[in-house]
Amino acid sequence: MKDDSGSLRAVLGVQADGTTGVNIVNGPPPPIPSMPVLAPSLGGITVSWDGTFTDGAVPPLDWQRTEIHASTTAGFTPSPATLQTTIETLQGGTVVVPTEEPVYVRLLARNTSGTASDPTGEAGPLGPSPVVATEILDGIVTASKLAQGAVTINALTESLADTAGQRYVDAMGDEGAWTVLASAPGASWQFLTGITDARTGSTVAQATGYTVVRGTTQIAYDPDVLYRISARVRTTAASSSGTDTVYVGVVGVAADGVTLVNRSGANSYLSQLYPAASNASQPAGGGWVTYTGFLKGLAGSGTVGTTPDPRTPGQAHSNVRFVSPLLYLNYGSGSSGDTGTMQVDAFTIEALKTGVVDGTNLVAGSVTTAALAADSVTATAIAANAVTAGKILAGAVTAEKIDALAVTSDKVAANAITAGKINAGAVTADKLEAVLQLATRLVAGNPAGARVELNSDGLRVYNTGGTQTIGFNAADGSGTFSGAVTGSTVTGGVVQTATSGQRITLNEAGQNKIIVYNSSGTAIGELSAQGVLVAGTNGAVLALDPNSTFPSLRMTNSARSNEAVVNVSGTNAILGMNSGTFPSGGQTWKWRNLYGGDASTDLWAAERVRNDNVSIYEGGRIFMTATYASIGYRNATTPSQDAYLRAEAGEVQIYGALKNNSRTVPVPAAWASLTPIGWTTTPSLTAYQSLRIRSDGTRAYLDGAASTTAAFTGSRDAFTIPEGMRPLKDHYYGLVRATSGDPRFIGCRIQATGTITVFATTSVATTDTWDFSTVSWPLD
Repeated sequence: MKDDSGSLRAVLGVQADGTTGVNIVNGPPPPIPSMPVLAPSLGGITVSWDGTFTDGAVPPLDWQRTEIHASTTAGFTPSPATLQTTIETLQGGTVVVPTEEPVYVRLLARNTSGTASDPTGEAGPLGPSPVVATEILDGIVTASKLAQGAVTINALTESLADTAGQRYVDAMGDEGAWTVLASAPGASWQFLTGITDARTGSTVAQATGYTVVRGTTQIAYDPDVLYRISARVRTTAASSSGTDTVYVGVVGVAADGVTLVNRSGANSYLSQLYPAASNASQPAGGGWVTYTGFLKGLAGSGTVGTTPDPRTPGQAHSNVRFVSPLLYLNYGSGSSGDTGTMQVDAFTIEALKTGVVDGTNLVAGSVTTAALAADSVTATAIAANAVTAGKILAGAVTAEKIDALAVTSDKVAANAITAGKINAGAVTADKLEAVLQLATRLVAGNPAGARVELNSDGLRVYNTGGTQTIGFNAADGSGTFSGAVTGSTVTGGVVQTATSGQRITLNEAGQNKIIVYNSSGTAIGELSAQGVLVAGTNGAVLALDPNSTFPSLRMTNSARSNEAVVNVSGTNAILGMNSGTFPSGGQTWKWRNLYGGDASTDLWAAERVRNDNVSIYEGGRIFMTATYASIGYRNATTPSQDAYLRAEAGEVQIYGALKNNSRTVPVPAAWASLTPIGWTTTPSLTAYQSLRIRSDGTRAYLDGAASTTAAFTGSRDAFTIPEGMRPLKDHYYGLVRATSGDPRFIGCRIQATGTITVFATTSVATTDTWDFSTVSWPLD
């Protein structure tokens, strides 16, 4: 396909490598991305792009990615050597560029044709953040790197409490622990043993070509825990395109343990979380590379890109409840079938305990009363049974320190209150009032919130906000409910959804029926033992009456002067107008089963009853016998006007001509021949059926194969279509060559004039046979 200037833009069909598809080429350069934003980080810098383009340019449909290039040299030109990573979403993102010295950064966009935009201006130079104590990663400081006696107990901070509480490690020795989600043609996923230079054990998993794999183990995701995700990867064989890329992350899973949840909440393994590596460059010969990232918490949209800093971990989508390991290996090769090779030595997911303070972190006597903020120790912060009698000073608990009603009968152990524990004069008349109230009022739960009360007024249930939800009056036994009532049997009385307006009532005024009212309070429907009745707003009625002489479905208009009825009697079934004067002329029309008409099995579409009560049966009819059945129009007065379809064993007959768009279409007939023009209906390969044509009354069909009588390039009239089988407008089809050799297609145009024209861009030989059996066209 070419554009208006004649430039090739796409190749459609057979490609240069023998495959078939659509290949976009020579696309115009995309617009220049907006300037990147740089920030220092530990061991490198972060580069952020907001997903927009300069001068407010609209992203082109063939945009594929935005490349991040970095160099220590000012004024550098982006090249494969300066490519650090890519951002492959128009939402933008933030990536980490590892560096030990200040670098300059430029961005450029690239489309699906591989065409690059002009680069942005330079941002920078900027170098990594200085390393301070709070930024030292786990495992960086080892015993060999510390001077003897340099670290003492007094020198340790709360970081001592930051240790792995849960750890999932896969040394890639269990093939059943992984499953392949997607792969390119010819790609493979296998497990190797005896790998002596593997860093963890002696086993690795190896991906040849583009491969996406997921761990089968699902780990419960706690949003309050910091997770460290890491994997060790190396490239043992480069793809033909050179340096390939890798993704290291997790796939989110919903609460059902089955449904996947990606960053946007969709059920897909695509666009998942990649905190450790996101399209990271993985060159061959670089040895083992460990990728590490951090996750914590939930959000309405999951984090895009890598999050290597534990102080700013990524977040999963709010619907994530489980996570599993996820790897994209040889990602840059895509589905091209390229055969680069990557190996994975280990995959780790660790739940880190951060900020935990327990007895092992505290020196005896270090926590004193003066060190605690007022009211910092509350009842909810104290473990059950943590405070015992031996830990309470004598006289420490006084009446003013106990909340009203905090001590209830269920919180007092049996026989705990004895005469020896009651001070003389402690029980007074005013203090007995609470005991007297307990005799007439029982309170369960929060006295001001969710609770159940029983007193002389009846039973009351309150929600957490102190609002009554259920009430039963002691005087008359009536009840009120503010929520739904489910799973109960209601016996007797009247049930109604409202006292007026739109509502449903059961047994209103003892009528033993369900009555439905509209918003105006007008009854529009009812259900009872006598059937179902639905009334329209204008008075029209639809009623189902199972207890009439015959079971009937009745429909009346708003004036109820006419009635349509469907019923079944002992001798016939009726569908139609059963009373009134419809249509004009005093005649009544019905669908009716007639026993004893032309045959006992006749079903007439219409019975016309004249004013003199004489019935004339005419119109559509269904007729059945033991040997055949017919359906169509029957005129009892003028049989020559009959037109119907009759089916019997082995054949279908049509009586009367078929017409379509005011032109007569012949009744289906046997196969017929076409009139040759520049072709012969006899194919060069005699094993094929000679070309022929037929019609089923609504569509024409070609069958067999044919050959040209003379070689040609361009177009050539081939055959003439018989009258009655020509289309109302031109139709175009493709013909496949039946002759052995490379597959080829040529065009075929079925014209309303009756001419079949064949056209081709390359020469068509007389020795070629072309299959017409897939060609058919509508006659309307």
